[in-house]
Amino acid sequence: MIPLYNYMEKNNMIDIVLDGSLMIDKENAHNYIREKLKVAQYTGSNLDALWDVLSVCDLNLNITIINHNEIIKLLGEYGESLLETFLDAAIENSKIKVNIGEVLSF
Repeated sequence: MIPLYNYMEKNNMIDIVLDGSLMIDKENAHNYIREKLKVAQYTGSNLDALWDVLSVCDLNLNITIINHNEIIKLLGEYGESLLETFLDAAIENSKIKVNIGEVLSF
């Protein structure tokens, strides 16, 4: 997986910020995540496709999800599952860190 842009690299970590308020429906959410991650392998618009990409990622990613409450508000149970997918991927893949909340500055 090689992100092309929309990230900042610090200490060999690639920082990606996802804004939950921009994920207004399932299709839009996956398109937005795909755009931010910039990975050709993430071709499906579903949680399985997202999991597949994140679970085998070989880059050090620091993913921060801001406005996470908006994801749940807009997508309901699917939004909760989306957040769980990110968290589960971080447990499975030690190269991924997921922060749910505001962007932390260093």
